[in-house]
Amino acid sequence: MRRVREAHAAAVAEILGECNDLTLSEIGKRLEARTGLSVSVPTIFRAVRALGVTRKKRSSTRRNASAPM
Repeated sequence: MRRVREAHAAAVAEILGECNDLTLSEIGKRLEARTGLSVSVPTIFRAVRALGVTRKKRSSTRRNASAPM
């Protein structure tokens, strides 16, 4: 496993631009298919974080006030 370099970080950004709901593992598989670079999931996580992309899903609507907590 290797670090994601600047050239490969651009490929990660491109992959996320095409489909932003991929898992880190799926991003890694697509990166390997495009560039031949095989990296670990934690390395993909660091690359995504370095790009400033957040992976946490956000609710698109306001929370219902009557919903139980």
